[in-house]
Amino acid sequence: MMMQALEAGGLPVYYNRDRNAVNEFHTDGTKRPNPKGLYEPSQQDFQNVEFPRQHDGKAIKILIPRMGAMAVAAYRVIIMKRDPEQIMDSYERAFGDFWDTVTRKEWINSYESRFIEAVRQFQNRRDVWDVQVVNMTQLLLTPRWVFTKLAWPINVPLAASVVKVKSCPAV
Repeated sequence: MMMQALEAGGLPVYYNRDRNAVNEFHTDGTKRPNPKGLYEPSQQDFQNVEFPRQHDGKAIKILIPRMGAMAVAAYRVIIMKRDPEQIMDSYERAFGDFWDTVTRKEWINSYESRFIEAVRQFQNRRDVWDVQVVNMTQLLLTPRWVFTKLAWPINVPLAASVVKVKSCPAV
């Protein structure tokens, strides 16, 4: 969703359409894990020692474990923070049960420490000059505020229009 929003807001994005084969593989014709595509580079992209320099100025979705293998360049980073149970539920809806109950619980329980470590690693890279954490719940509640706060060169109303706003529960 973030990549779609940045693209709608006018930021050029890079992704490999061939990577969407994973998305197509995990569909039964009535649902697709990511209906608009994965917006991810391919495995071949990561094998190129220059990646992602050839896509300078574009937004690229990188899963945190891949960041350490990327070429030195100048990066601005948005890290999406999401409830770990929601992440697991989403994966399981898309790909079926893939972890036993104990492993799933361990992954959920270790999420916060892994997240903190990932932020620290980004902040310690000399080629990362901006690290911003976006809370998924906040994005779903107030997308215009989140995109304004990012202060990226995008059209905020267009970017926000991609986000399906959820209403705040009654207090």
